[in-house]
Amino acid sequence: MKGKVWKDRDTWHYIVTQGNRIIAADNTGAWRPMFDQCHTKVGAFREVARTGHHIEKTYEQLVDEIN
Repeated sequence: MKGKVWKDRDTWHYIVTQGNRIIAADNTGAWRPMFDQCHTKVGAFREVARTGHHIEKTYEQLVDEIN
């Protein structure tokens, strides 16, 4: 799992990836919440992976199902 935080114009973004798949993402106007959420989610996904579970769906697939 890898996390990335970056700024695009006035908005901060983060993504968490597993290989080349995005498994979590979000954005806001503030740096600190994005950094904290990214760090927390990377840790959570790593813990899930350590227990032997696999993430089958990408972030985009989960969002599409909710909408």
